[in-house]
Amino acid sequence: MRRFFLFVLLAGSWVRAQTPIEDDWDALYIGNGKVGYSHTVITKVQENGQELIQVHVESDVNMQRFGQTAGMKSNQNSFETSTGKVVRLDNQTDMGAQVVRVKGTLVGNEMRLVMSTSGMDVPQSIPWGDDILGPYAQSAIVRKHLSTTGDAFQIRMFLPDANRVTTMKVNVGPLEETPMLEGTRKLRHLESDMDVLPGVKTISWVDDSGDAIKTFTDVVGGMSTYRVTKDVALAEPTKVAHDFGLSTMVKMDKPIPHAFERPEIVYRIRVDGDDAEKLFAQDEHQKFSRNAKGDLLLSVHRVAADAPPSSPQSAGPEFLKPNNYLQSNDPKIVAIAAEITKSESDPWKRALKMEVWVHDHIQKKNYSTGFATAAEVAQNLEGDCTEHSVLLAALARAAGIPSRVATGFLYVEAENAFGGHMWTEVFVNQKWIPLDATLGRGPVGGTHIKVADSSLDGVDAMLSFFPILRIVNKVHIEAVDAPL
Repeated sequence: MRRFFLFVLLAGSWVRAQTPIEDDWDALYIGNGKVGYSHTVITKVQENGQELIQVHVESDVNMQRFGQTAGMKSNQNSFETSTGKVVRLDNQTDMGAQVVRVKGTLVGNEMRLVMSTSGMDVPQSIPWGDDILGPYAQSAIVRKHLSTTGDAFQIRMFLPDANRVTTMKVNVGPLEETPMLEGTRKLRHLESDMDVLPGVKTISWVDDSGDAIKTFTDVVGGMSTYRVTKDVALAEPTKVAHDFGLSTMVKMDKPIPHAFERPEIVYRIRVDGDDAEKLFAQDEHQKFSRNAKGDLLLSVHRVAADAPPSSPQSAGPEFLKPNNYLQSNDPKIVAIAAEITKSESDPWKRALKMEVWVHDHIQKKNYSTGFATAAEVAQNLEGDCTEHSVLLAALARAAGIPSRVATGFLYVEAENAFGGHMWTEVFVNQKWIPLDATLGRGPVGGTHIKVADSSLDGVDAMLSFFPILRIVNKVHIEAVDAPL
């Protein structure tokens, strides 16, 4: 969970250029703690005899996570014409464990992307129209609507960290005295949301030129940017920000004794200001119901491999083929999968053997590791829950078993709380069965509350964490029944 917030913060920071070159710095905060900076430079460039506007955004973020520092750097480049038409993209993210590069070129009515990770290049084409504007043109649209409180407009844009086109809807609010890092400024209040990030609003406070001087997004305790000088942006924090791993845990009012021995646990769940039933997955592993009082209850239970599915399913081809994060065709992964399963033909027993292998061989539980790909984990055998889950998912696919990753909350006995977590699901006997290689205990029981799942095919991996981050500081979980 290292990269998720960058596209939320930067999407609210519109840029502008009234001179050939603009140079802006922003400090990035989570809660009251500074976690990094972003640097935006706008330049007019010549390419193949055509004048283009290059918008370059560099970001550097470091957070504490269970006492370790997790860092990420990114460089995003967009090249657009004077009318706002994006003709080329070149974005790179360094998450410590891996470098992800996405290059895009406009060909006709398609943006042809190539995503590169760990020596694997995966092409993807996105339909593209003239209504999809680059960041320079977006700033002009913002300035056009600044004078009228109550006005509303929308912008079609490419979201780099998500590698998707999104529609951003904006509502214009009043001028207001806005608290800054030092003092206040009178700025225009704008509220925006994007269809790729449902349920999340970003507030931007902009000056007379439409430049975002401050932004705030209400996820994980609040994420903010402040327009500052270069010295302030680059300065080391005067205090360490809250530990992200600990501060995002969902505390329970009372412990669940012997939680991991329980095949089923029933929870009462609510989310402040939202409908919890729409925010959590329902499948073979967990289902919602209501009691006589109307309370929303979620029953989470262990899925038996040999039991008939409640509703037979099928797994699409995306759950079996290799991709940028699950390189199931990597020679080392293929060799490991073959060695583990050489004496076993039953798919379920194969999956169990692979889960144990991953649990036993990832010895270094490294919370500072970025979101590594399966190929990288197979080489260095270290990481946290994300590294366990992607390696197991890739091994399963190499052995011919469809797989995906699940994100949600895991009960942590030592903290009597639920923490954000990722695990693996394998498709066996017409149903998805959750396995957790960080535990190596076979099919999970009531300790894993699932929010979403992903094949990790053709999307940014961090989007799979977004449904958790949206609710982590708003969700309330209470165990009401936990039979042994």
